[in-house]
Amino acid sequence: MNENFTQALELLEHLLRNCKADAAALDGLKNRMQKARANSKANKGAIMQGLVSQATYGSKIPSTTI
Repeated sequence: MNENFTQALELLEHLLRNCKADAAALDGLKNRMQKARANSKANKGAIMQGLVSQATYGSKIPSTTI
């Protein structure tokens, strides 16, 4: 790990300095996230897990606390 650390750090710095925004990729990510949320709202297992979490933790559910 130590032998490649400087090269990996340089690569990371290069990526961070030269990154460019991609509106199409951002829109795709937003669409995928919205679809995943809609699918989980329709999933009975996810609904049951949410109810169990609410029964266990009350209104301060760890998965919804940001």
